Amino acid sequence: MILKIKLSYLIVFFFLKYYSFSFPFNPIQTSCDTGLYWSVLTIGCDSCQFFTIDFINDSTGYVGGINYDNGFGVIYKTDDGGCNWYKLPIPLTYAIINIFVLNDLTCYALDESYYFLRTFDGGQTWTTHLPGLTPYTPRSLVFIDKYTGYISIAGNDSAIYKTSNSGDTWLKVGPVGASLSFPSLFTGYSISGKNLFKTIDEGDSWNIFPIITDSINADTFSKILFINDTIGFIIGTNIPTQKGYVAKTFNGGNSWSISYYGNNAFDFFAVNMDTLYLNIGSGIIKSIDGGNQWETVYLPDTGYPFTNLFLPQKGIDCPSSNICYCIANTMPSGNNFGYDRILKTTTGGAPLSIPEQIENRIISISPNPFSSHLTIQFEPTATATATATFSLYSSTGKLVYQNIDKNLPPGKHQKQMDTRNLLPGLYFLIANINNQIQTFKTLKINFNF
Repeated sequence: MILKIKLSYLIVFFFLKYYSFSFPFNPIQTSCDTGLYWSVLTIGCDSCQFFTIDFINDSTGYVGGINYDNGFGVIYKTDDGGCNWYKLPIPLTYAIINIFVLNDLTCYALDESYYFLRTFDGGQTWTTHLPGLTPYTPRSLVFIDKYTGYISIAGNDSAIYKTSNSGDTWLKVGPVGASLSFPSLFTGYSISGKNLFKTIDEGDSWNIFPIITDSINADTFSKILFINDTIGFIIGTNIPTQKGYVAKTFNGGNSWSISYYGNNAFDFFAVNMDTLYLNIGSGIIKSIDGGNQWETVYLPDTGYPFTNLFLPQKGIDCPSSNICYCIANTMPSGNNFGYDRILKTTTGGAPLSIPEQIENRIISISPNPFSSHLTIQFEPTATATATATFSLYSSTGKLVYQNIDKNLPPGKHQKQMDTRNLLPGLYFLIANINNQIQTFKTLKINFNF
């Protein structure tokens, strides 16, 4: 009798694993305007942790993760910008770690055991497939159209797989696979180790290029994103210094220049070639000039009794320049995992007109290039006193100068660095004024008279 019951449960499990019926959705009402710059959107599942987020437009998007109460994967959907979320009736899976939304009706997903899910009716019904991939963690999921898609697999036997029939079957097409980006039908990029891989024939063949980035030695590359066939960005990490950076190319990866160097860079999103959002672990920074300068985008208090709010190595998605969604992690004390929330901004992470009392501005850095000295003019405009920290790093990640000033009154200030003993080359100045961070590239040269 017990054997029959267990067998019945197994039959039900595997049936649901491969097909799911639709049922009426009951929306979970959440908060839409709890923050001045960012709204904290609670999904309605305190035992859920989310790993991936993707929006097709300003209002419609999906998040995927796991419900720790039962250990099964979950996908939630919103059609109104995150005010209401629907738990979708996906088959029984493990944690959902990748979601790719193609249009209003079509969405694809991967779980951590490399099961592939898809829906063609906006999430009402789903089917699952076991693609027969190498048993390592799937990293990227990209679809060019309804039929053509790619999966990258990380591990000792990393690879890229391609489907031409909406995921029914998959074919190994490349020996690489850490992160994928396809800006067009024929052209795609991937990174693995210290190398860039490029295809111009829909992934059927790949060419390898070493990544050279302004002499900064990256030990690993974690993500790649191309805006078009020639302009793209990558995230790298220098393990000895525990510093992260973002590099940019204008020529399809033949050469790279550093656009950010500082705290570990975990995840990023490029809305276009000028507007970038970067997750540095403790918050989000933003650039509106293609990565030349960065400013911190502040997050609001969650309104929940958690000890802190930080952004882990997870998803960020910006369907337009000022509207962004990001998975945030609120860590309750006494627990070893976080309960996740979705952060949303409709003002690009800050008010369209920043109140003067909270803005800290770097007025100028001069001269640039510099030789014997570097002068910084800045203005902490907070009503209270400010703390300003200026750190100068070499292109190899070495801290060559740091100055900390506390109890600075509002108004204009000037700081001069003695740079006569510095070697010529590229340097990065990180200015932290009351936890608002700006990063600048500077160049040391020797004047010969």
